[in-house]
Amino acid sequence: GSYGQTFLTNMLMSVKYTIAQRKLPDSDLYSLTYTNGTNVWVYENKYTLPVGYVFSDPNVIYSWLDTSSTPLENQNALVRNLLGYETLFVDVTPRYTGSTTINLTVQEDGFYYAYATTTGPKSIRVSNPETGLNRNFTSLNRSFTMELGWCRAGDILTFSNTEENSTKNIAVTLYRMDEEVLKDFYDKANQAPFVVEHFEDTKITGYVEVPQGGGLLFTTIAAEEGWEVFVDGQKVDYQTLKKTYIGHFLNAGHHEIEFRYHVPMLLPSAIISIVAWLIMLLIGLLPFLKKAADKRRIKRAAAAAGVPAIVETDALENVWASNELSGAEGTKDVSVEGETTPKENPEAEDAPIEETSAGTEPAEEPSAEETPAEEHSEEVPAEEPSAEEALAEEPSEEGTLEEEQTAGNTPAEASSKEQSPAVGAPAPPVPSLETSPEDDVKENAPEPEPVVPEKAEVEIVPFTEADSDNAHMEEFEEAFQDANEQREAFFWEAAGKNPSVRDGSSGPVPEESTSTVQLEEDKDPSRQ
Repeated sequence: GSYGQTFLTNMLMSVKYTIAQRKLPDSDLYSLTYTNGTNVWVYENKYTLPVGYVFSDPNVIYSWLDTSSTPLENQNALVRNLLGYETLFVDVTPRYTGSTTINLTVQEDGFYYAYATTTGPKSIRVSNPETGLNRNFTSLNRSFTMELGWCRAGDILTFSNTEENSTKNIAVTLYRMDEEVLKDFYDKANQAPFVVEHFEDTKITGYVEVPQGGGLLFTTIAAEEGWEVFVDGQKVDYQTLKKTYIGHFLNAGHHEIEFRYHVPMLLPSAIISIVAWLIMLLIGLLPFLKKAADKRRIKRAAAAAGVPAIVETDALENVWASNELSGAEGTKDVSVEGETTPKENPEAEDAPIEETSAGTEPAEEPSAEETPAEEHSEEVPAEEPSAEEALAEEPSEEGTLEEEQTAGNTPAEASSKEQSPAVGAPAPPVPSLETSPEDDVKENAPEPEPVVPEKAEVEIVPFTEADSDNAHMEEFEEAFQDANEQREAFFWEAAGKNPSVRDGSSGPVPEESTSTVQLEEDKDPSRQ
């Protein structure tokens, strides 16, 4: 299917066959070669020029003015340049009044064409009851002709506006083709044809006999990038005729012509494709190359350490290559890129940690991260001693100091140990406190059953850096002193002792007792 074709354009473009959906009228311009009798009729065009032909006068193409808005007038200009005739397509438009539907009467037999202006409707239906023509032409704003076929004198052609939601009037020009002028143009252009000897998609070879004085070889091969022209085996620079076709001026005589086509940028594209495939292949092989390199590195590291190498199973699990390691002891640790082997003495991990009981010297000093609360929770006495036994086992002040010195602790280190908070209420954070040996003894002694004294609770105001006022400091000191008194009274009441008696004798507890823990007042007001 094609729009805008004429017998002249089919001749120039080497269109040799026409396939029709209906039977065409008999004409000496074509001949029927095949039909299925229903909807296919194949006709051979008798006046078809070859793929190339020589114009003895190059001005036939050089001076061709194809600037008219009507395609049929541009074709008339080419014919006049070659033949000197006035027209090939004769304007036979009768007078009519423009409307959305018009009727034009044919005055003479012949092949007819029509051209609609681009200002009219984009879609027009043309019908001819006498010939059975009923065809809808669309996209007429693209400026092409309407082929109406063979019409007889007296036929009425009806043009109707079929554009949707359009009320535009139809404005068409009717043309009749002169068959004799078409035949004369063919005979003149075909005097020096290009005879094709071999034809492929990318190669055309043949020869041409140029008349005296030379001429311009005009071809219907599109001047696209990739075509090369060889004349008598030599590559030549061809011309682009009418911004579309390949042409070249030839001298008189016989010439072997060859047209070759290659895909533009084929070699650079192939190189880029090959490089891209190699990069993709390398990316795919990188994991395997890295895996092989890792195995070699592991073997070298194992050989340097004097141990068997590690191999990788199908399950991607690292196992020992030698079965001798299953029962070996004292194996060295081998670490390769973050992988570690079993430790030297795995039995040491299962050994229980020895704990020291209260009153005995620990075999190893606890770490600095252990808190007194954690130490107390780990010490579980076998049997809770009575109050008299605990008091009898209390060491003297001199003995305590000697034991601390023996253990390598100075008195300053012993005094810096934190006291356990009072039972029932946590002690607030305070500055460094001075403790007496009696308090250390009381802390190391096993605690009796807690007895909550029936006394009013004393509100303890914690000290913060924001409370630097002396009034707050005095309240804090009073609260802290009351807490120490309660703590002192609690421990001595539980043991049935008098806190005022230091020799261990029993006696009633007085109402007022002095705490052995005193707050050291900082003389520097800025540190309070």
